[in-house]
Amino acid sequence: FVFSPRAMFAVAYWNVYGVSRLCDCLALVKYLDRAEGALPAPAGSSANAVVAYRAIGARGVLAVDAIMLIFLVGVTSAWVIASSQLIGETPLSLGSPVRDALLVFALVLPVLTARDLSGLSKISAGGLIAVLLSFAIILLSGLNTYGLEGLRRLSWDDALPNSVADLCCYYGIAVFAFGIVPVAYNLRASMARPNLFPRAASVGVFACSFLYVLVGEACWVAYAPAPGGIRGDVIDMLPNDAVGTTVRLALAAMLVVSIPLMLVPAEELVYRKLRPQSEALPAKIALRVGLLGACLGLAMTIPNFALVLGLVGCACTGVISFVLPALYHLRLLQRVVRAEDRKAGLDLAGKGEEEEVRRRRMYQLHVDYVMLVLGVASTIFSTYQTVAAAVAERRVSESS
Repeated sequence: FVFSPRAMFAVAYWNVYGVSRLCDCLALVKYLDRAEGALPAPAGSSANAVVAYRAIGARGVLAVDAIMLIFLVGVTSAWVIASSQLIGETPLSLGSPVRDALLVFALVLPVLTARDLSGLSKISAGGLIAVLLSFAIILLSGLNTYGLEGLRRLSWDDALPNSVADLCCYYGIAVFAFGIVPVAYNLRASMARPNLFPRAASVGVFACSFLYVLVGEACWVAYAPAPGGIRGDVIDMLPNDAVGTTVRLALAAMLVVSIPLMLVPAEELVYRKLRPQSEALPAKIALRVGLLGACLGLAMTIPNFALVLGLVGCACTGVISFVLPALYHLRLLQRVVRAEDRKAGLDLAGKGEEEEVRRRRMYQLHVDYVMLVLGVASTIFSTYQTVAAAVAERRVSESS
């Protein structure tokens, strides 16, 4: 109850920083296009691809695409785990986690053969109602059973994570929970006044972090008196009655519908590299099915939703949200400063531009260096700890 709010708002601020830097990169790219006259990114490239191309080159874009592919496969695997576990706690279960995962595979498979999947996004968005309903039922059920006894059980033993592995898993899930940086350019382009996007994003991110903290703390208070407290996912606290079964199935349906929305972008990333001039639907469907099979294998290897989501957050979302914005802005701003110094006939330490503007840019460069180092260190350390936790859990499951 002490660590979580502070950590969540820190992650929120980090996301706001990333969004701000990405938006600034667009202006820097325009300046460099005029000043350097370099070849632009390939025609049809997205804003993110253009910025990545100008900041870290063609090979860097390939590396970013690889990270995005791992991210999409990891998220899909987490959805497979979550949906199969939800089904496993209902009368529709086939009797084992493996069979339930295969059931999810069978449910998703026909959807992947469709040519147009745009309608799924509307159904998936409607699933937010199921999410809100499930948390309302979880909270009301806990309060009805235990009252406010949890408030009297607050102690400093609950103020901090129990281990470094728990801290890293929390970091990964918290990083993944926002997810605004990877789609920042898409959201910005959808606004009537794109220049207001950084302010709107900061308001939305901090409001979201407040909601996360409120729901998390409320659920903890509601179930602190329960035998063993909250173990595993909070959804496990749903009552095993008709209402609980209905909510579980609604959540499972939402996840099953969301899985193709993750697989199609992953398929497009791979297909564009293998056959850039082809649009053959059978080949795309085969690739989608293969990716789904890979996700199913990963889900069976590490059947822990929180652990997989934490690993994806640490290894991929941390890079996308925290490392890349700082790296892009750092590389582009350095080139802008050098270009203006060359234009003025001065070196990097010169005063070829107004002093106030130069001081602000130097400050931004220093901040970028700090945030880049912090992002890389956090990604490496948290990923290592989460992988170690996954290996340990795998060994325990094999020994049992």
